[in-house]
Amino acid sequence: MSASTSQLIKLLIDYRDAVGRGHDHEEVRRPRKEFNEERERLIGVMRETL
Repeated sequence: MSASTSQLIKLLIDYRDAVGRGHDHEEVRRPRKEFNEERERLIGVMRETL
């Protein structure tokens, strides 16, 4: 597993945990934003590779 994939999984877990703790919208926004940004970056890398 690449470092990028590991980072994406970590961010997804952080996002899941924030939602699971029932945080309000503001506290969930940051982990969601970080996950989405990393996902888009990784998709870009995959597109360049393929």
